[in-house]
Amino acid sequence: MRGPLALCIAAAVLAVVLPSALLAETMLVVARDDRGQVATHWLESDGNAHEIKAVLPLPLFAVGEVVHAWRTLPVDLALCDCSALSGWKGNGLCPGTGRTGTGAELQLISLADGRLDRPVPPRTQVPGEIVSRYRGRVVLLGSIGPYVFAQLEQWLGSCLSEADIQESQFVVWDLSQARSAILFDRKEIAGLRTSEQVEAFDQLREDTSAQTFREVEFTAMLPVWSAEELALSYQFTAQVCTECGDQRWSTGTKSAFVPAEGTPKKLAPWTVAPRGLATFRMAHPESTVLGWTRLDGAQPDRDALLVRLLGMVR
Repeated sequence: MRGPLALCIAAAVLAVVLPSALLAETMLVVARDDRGQVATHWLESDGNAHEIKAVLPLPLFAVGEVVHAWRTLPVDLALCDCSALSGWKGNGLCPGTGRTGTGAELQLISLADGRLDRPVPPRTQVPGEIVSRYRGRVVLLGSIGPYVFAQLEQWLGSCLSEADIQESQFVVWDLSQARSAILFDRKEIAGLRTSEQVEAFDQLREDTSAQTFREVEFTAMLPVWSAEELALSYQFTAQVCTECGDQRWSTGTKSAFVPAEGTPKKLAPWTVAPRGLATFRMAHPESTVLGWTRLDGAQPDRDALLVRLLGMVR
């Protein structure tokens, strides 16, 4: 049962939200501020006037009438005991120390039915692997329509080396289908290899051992939202010496970021930014917009969802 304070808060929120019943559109704008904190700005608009009704301290994405919440959880990984390897045959899990390293698991949760997607599952021990140090995190790169872009970054230490090894994984998750997504068709992939990939090779050729642009690997893409439209930045990565890496992707690699010459057809419906996004950027020039989504449904239902969300984050 809610206490008197919670009821008073809910009543106050309703008093603010319900007069906006004539507003026609709700947008969820996910942005990172100058301190690195990511939040969702609940923006309501009638096409001319735009008002931020609430700021929620987590990334939220709408698909139709359903809102999905981003959540990362710390996950422990058992570490190997380097002093106990002499009797280990190497064909099973290594002897443990009782200590753990901490990684991360990404969950995307439907607030409509509680459906739980795991685009980035936790790392587990692998037979024969010797991991004596470990840390990891999941970073939100952005979103476009129902597609969420994330990067898993991991640093692993081995009993066989004093230096940690960096690994990365790029993930695109389709919230509407609850599965990973492939955004490019064959023709678009071929275009990457004859335009942006060549430019990336030109940027990296003095640092890498790669001899041709075909040795430069496409590793990630980042949404870049201006006030008017979407632009994409493609990340390409090439091998360099172990000590020469820039730590943007993995050990012994260096990356270049190239503006995309076009947009994959799958993303076409969301390339033009709504008018409310320009208003948001003017009000928050210090913030980087990571993505926006439009929440459908009747205004009373959207108002009720906002009240519920404010109750959840308090």
